Amino acid sequence: SAQTPAAKRARESRRLSSRSLIARMAASAASMLLKVTVERSASPSPPVVGRKASTAPVLPCATTASSAEASHLVIIPSDVLFYVPFAALYRCPGCEEPRGGKYLIELYTLSYAPSLASLYWPFQWGRGGAYASVFSLGNPTLDLQHGEREACQVAQLFGQGDLLLREGVTKEEVLELLGSRRYDVLHFSTHGWFDQSSPLGSGLALARGEMLRAVELLGLRLGAELAVLSACQTVLPPKVEEALVVGDELQGLSQALFVAQVPSAVLTLWNVNDRSTSVLMAGAGEARGLYAHLMGGKMKAEALRQAQLTLLRSDFYRHPYYWAPFVLYGDWR
Repeated sequence: SAQTPAAKRARESRRLSSRSLIARMAASAASMLLKVTVERSASPSPPVVGRKASTAPVLPCATTASSAEASHLVIIPSDVLFYVPFAALYRCPGCEEPRGGKYLIELYTLSYAPSLASLYWPFQWGRGGAYASVFSLGNPTLDLQHGEREACQVAQLFGQGDLLLREGVTKEEVLELLGSRRYDVLHFSTHGWFDQSSPLGSGLALARGEMLRAVELLGLRLGAELAVLSACQTVLPPKVEEALVVGDELQGLSQALFVAQVPSAVLTLWNVNDRSTSVLMAGAGEARGLYAHLMGGKMKAEALRQAQLTLLRSDFYRHPYYWAPFVLYGDWR
């Protein structure tokens, strides 16, 4: 039978109340992790955090997958769930001590997608782990010392490609190389900004105050296997606790890369630490980074997971602030 107007209003009120509750929880979770950013993303001496249970944020308990054999989760966030760092969700059923449980990243590999349909073309474009050439740029803003070292280390791992550093990272040079050559991997070690009012205006900082914006990538056919935006705020707006943005408008850069025929992209949810990001990407000492795992034959999602676990199990970078912001969009293979 048809619902009365009063019943419809009541149902809508419950829906809005539920959304409001989820929004508050998502903003609270993100804000809890972002409190560490008072140390500045480029701090040369990151604090030792997370050694005690009381110092590590514990987000709502994750639910196990329906299949006991599941090892990979494809997350299709919607609305305010774009703000939740799923890797940092904590599963601790029935335990009182937080350190007795596990983060979701310890249980599964994770990847993200705007929708299931959006994975069709990335799966067609993916070549299945061809990593011979790289386009790597670093520190065009002259304030990312470890980012510059990271870009150099990444370039050295590949047999061929191009490396741009500091003042040499001009928009003209970047667009010329990306438009005329094909690379297996694109690595951007620079600052990034999310433009809330115009998502396709989101971009990456280059030298001389220039920006490489998402809209400028739409006309390119990059054809790379993977793009890594080792940068700040390449997915979400800078003040999540003040303005919740919903839906696909959160994905300016990721969608632009999809259109430019890049099937997979590693992006960041918030301002990342310069030094810990360098370790995650290129490794340090015996610790293997993302690219070492990729070249060792691991799939992209598993390579990112292993790099994140390296930070999680370290003394300096075990706090989710350091490893949880990195997300893989698109083809996880």
